[in-house]
Amino acid sequence: QIEAPVKFLFAGTSPPSEGRYPFAVLGLGDILAPGVFIGMLRQFDIERWCSGWTASGRTAVLSEEESLDPYLGAETPYFSAAMVAYVVSLGVTFGVVSVTGKGQPALFYIVPALLAASFGTAAYRGEITSLVAFKGARAQAAREARQIWKDARAKQTQNDDIDE
Repeated sequence: QIEAPVKFLFAGTSPPSEGRYPFAVLGLGDILAPGVFIGMLRQFDIERWCSGWTASGRTAVLSEEESLDPYLGAETPYFSAAMVAYVVSLGVTFGVVSVTGKGQPALFYIVPALLAASFGTAAYRGEITSLVAFKGARAQAAREARQIWKDARAKQTQNDDIDE
């Protein structure tokens, strides 16, 4: 059995009125699902940067003297836009909760903000097709390894059938 926090509780600045729940609740899914999407946008940024593409046309290579962080100079427009959108959408969520006094599903505000930020950035940069078609290098390597394993297993099955 795993015991982990599944929600975060945030106390209000003033005591709640009679009968009101005294906390704003942020569920684990409100952090995890957007985090996966933001991580994918970061990977998109890094893979574009590592391939030598930058908005200014420069090749993105750092010398060892500059930094021990290999991604220090990486352009991360999608990641940056998504993080700003996430923070703003959380602020809007908590603002609506404080104004209405009723709980709100945070993803109702987070998802449109993240989609608008990522597609807005892609539209501005002329990269909508690249963003939508993106498949990470690790996912591609895993897909290829799975295909090799399937082929080897099929070949082994054929050899076993011939031996019988």
